[in-house]
Amino acid sequence: MPKRFTEADAQRIFAAAAERQLERKQTEPGLSLEELEEIGRTSGLDPELVREAAMDALRPDPAATTKTVMGIPLAFRRERFVRGTVTPETWAEIVMDLRRQFDKPGLVTDIGPLREWRSVANDQQQPVTVTLSPERDGTRVVIEQSQTNAALGLGIATGINAVMGVVFALIAVTGVESDMFVPAIVMLLFAALFGGGSYGGMRAYASSQIAKFDATLDRIDLALRNAEADAQEAEPLAEAPPARSGRIDAALLDDEPEAETPLADRLRSRA
Repeated sequence: MPKRFTEADAQRIFAAAAERQLERKQTEPGLSLEELEEIGRTSGLDPELVREAAMDALRPDPAATTKTVMGIPLAFRRERFVRGTVTPETWAEIVMDLRRQFDKPGLVTDIGPLREWRSVANDQQQPVTVTLSPERDGTRVVIEQSQTNAALGLGIATGINAVMGVVFALIAVTGVESDMFVPAIVMLLFAALFGGGSYGGMRAYASSQIAKFDATLDRIDLALRNAEADAQEAEPLAEAPPARSGRIDAALLDDEPEAETPLADRLRSRA
């Protein structure tokens, strides 16, 4: 056995010893936060970083939430916790990107540290809402949209056509107007096609919006991380000592040189 070990050997030995000690005194499955920090410390990891990673792992991440009724997506929501805080400059950059992503100027609201951007609703779509709220040492980003109004309108139109088709069919069956079979069939077919098309269109729209939400979350995450990295790089520059002044201290200068004797006086003295 060698008499001396390298630093890497020491880290491996301590990590293995810590794991064996934990195995001997472990009474329930899993490791506590303190035990994880100790293992990380012996492996050369910063305990604070181990704690942050553990908190991120324990934090619930309801990233995908979609409310459906009979398979029709009525509301969809994406949520993510990202590192970094939102500065005014970063928020302005995010708003400009949201306007490009959703092709709408939107309305911007700031309530204390809470930031919100909402696209303007129109006759076909309800607004998209993006909310950024501070949470511990990071930011919780939520993007959500509802299409309940669109589903309600399409459902009413489908129902009206279906009801009219049934009424026409009953009129034809009872013999009141036997030639109402054709309108009844047409109305029922139209209701089926309209309902099926609305169902497929709403599902396709939801899928497209969810993909756009995920891409937007990635861009916001990147913007906050870049801003945090820029701030960390700027800290050493801000702490640098001030540059020395280019002025010369008058006290360090020699005394003023004596004035030279005029040439005429020197000639007279020689004479």
